[in-house]
Amino acid sequence: MKKFYLFFFCHILIKTSIFSITTEEKLSVVEMTLEHASKTIDYIGVICTIFLGALTIFLAIAGYIQWSNKKEINLLKDETEKNLKEIKIENLKIKFQIKLNNINSASSMYEKIYCLKLLIKDKEFKEIDTDIINYYLGIYTNDDRILLEFYQNELKKNKENIGILLNLGNLYRKISIELSKNTFEQILNLDNSNVGAFIGIGNYYCIKGDYFKALEYYKSALQLERNAFVLTNIANVYLELASQLNNQLYIDQANELYKEACLLEPNNSYALAGMGNIYFLRKQYSLAKLFMKIAIQNGDNEERTFHILYLIYEAEVNSELAEYYLQEANKRRNLTA
Repeated sequence: MKKFYLFFFCHILIKTSIFSITTEEKLSVVEMTLEHASKTIDYIGVICTIFLGALTIFLAIAGYIQWSNKKEINLLKDETEKNLKEIKIENLKIKFQIKLNNINSASSMYEKIYCLKLLIKDKEFKEIDTDIINYYLGIYTNDDRILLEFYQNELKKNKENIGILLNLGNLYRKISIELSKNTFEQILNLDNSNVGAFIGIGNYYCIKGDYFKALEYYKSALQLERNAFVLTNIANVYLELASQLNNQLYIDQANELYKEACLLEPNNSYALAGMGNIYFLRKQYSLAKLFMKIAIQNGDNEERTFHILYLIYEAEVNSELAEYYLQEANKRRNLTA
């Protein structure tokens, strides 16, 4: 670059209006030019270097801005497509529920099952999450064989579908508690932090009467997720231990857990019934009745809740209400027999 600038400067001088000077004078001009250029040409190079560097930085920044804008546009496009898909699925859920409502009004169980099978196979609803379908299936049919067949077919498609395995484990409790336990253990092998699986195995040990082992699994679930359902399960175990071991300490521990569960979920029927049970054991019958009735209003349909109300009214010598709650408790006992 230095040679280029020198040549250019000398060329201009020689080709201008100084043609009348002698050759020696021309050489003298060139020598002076070279001497002057040697002192100034470095500044020109520096300026050019700075200019080229600035231009490079500018182009780099412009390129980054263009890339960043393109990335943001792609992200916005992906988010829009995701939202549209979610809206579509929500609409499908509504349509699915409407069809299920129509099935529920069918005249016979056989007709319901037939329509239900057709609905499950309907490709229109294939984008709905299987857990949602399972939820509706559980509501609209009491035939466990249909549910079992459905879960097993889903597992053939994907044997590691944890949502299906959880539903299957809960269903197996009605068929075989050993199969239920095995299913929940299978889930823990796939996901060792699955709260539902820990609760499922805890339930298994409760059925077996091994309450301390059940506590281990419930407490593992509680470490992962502190919610009203887990708290209530642990409190229920403490009440069983209090009954077996005649230990007031367990009742106090259960009381604290039920209170926490009620604070987390004020309308949790199991936690409310648990508080009613605590007050019943302490012979605070007015509070016990209040909590039990609120629990029933919030969906508690357990035989035990109605039986405790029967015992309270019997203790208060209210034979009419005692008889009513005894009959209600017996109805629920017969349904679960």
